[in-house]
Amino acid sequence: MPKLKLFLTALITFSFVISSCDRTPSVYKIEVKPDNLVFIAEQIRLDPKVSKENMDSYVRELNYLVTLKDSLKNKTVGDLINSGNVRQLNSSIESVVSTSNRIEIANSLGFYFDKFEFAKENGQDINVAIYKLQNTSTKAIKAIKGYLDFYNGQGTLVKRYSIDISQEIPVGKLLSVKYPYGFDENNERDKLVRSDYTKFNRVWKPLMVEFKDGKKLQLLQM
Repeated sequence: MPKLKLFLTALITFSFVISSCDRTPSVYKIEVKPDNLVFIAEQIRLDPKVSKENMDSYVRELNYLVTLKDSLKNKTVGDLINSGNVRQLNSSIESVVSTSNRIEIANSLGFYFDKFEFAKENGQDINVAIYKLQNTSTKAIKAIKGYLDFYNGQGTLVKRYSIDISQEIPVGKLLSVKYPYGFDENNERDKLVRSDYTKFNRVWKPLMVEFKDGKKLQLLQM
């Protein structure tokens, strides 16, 4: 009898270990189809082994793929969770990189729009922007790129001016740069800005700062 009791105890323990090792929810193996989404949702709701993070990942990926033709074909719930996790990870990495570049640019370059001067060049009207650039980093800057956006009081973009300056800015130096833009008298946006540019809110949107030593800080185009 003691041997039988010992055997049964060992068998129960072994069964528990085996069942504990298989922690993958069975719903993960179900193929996702356009007509079984509610069924899958119910299975996920009833299965306590499905984590909130995986639920969120499944929903995000489902919303993303459902708009793409045949994108759900031969994919299981587990496939969607895995691809959703990868997509979320890549998005988080991009966010970390973008935020880091943005903060470093802000700490490296002070950008100020001073005013517009109106002039003519080869008989054509031009707007000459006066920009002030200050190198607040610890090394010389050799080039910058970005946009200066003009917004009206309702937050609508009225005019975007591209900026691409290749000029050395020594550490601590405040540089004044004249940057010409063509003026089109038939363009309503051009006329709005020229009539009274001071009434518009102006936003500097950097894209790139390159240093003399070759280091380059970049943001995705906005």
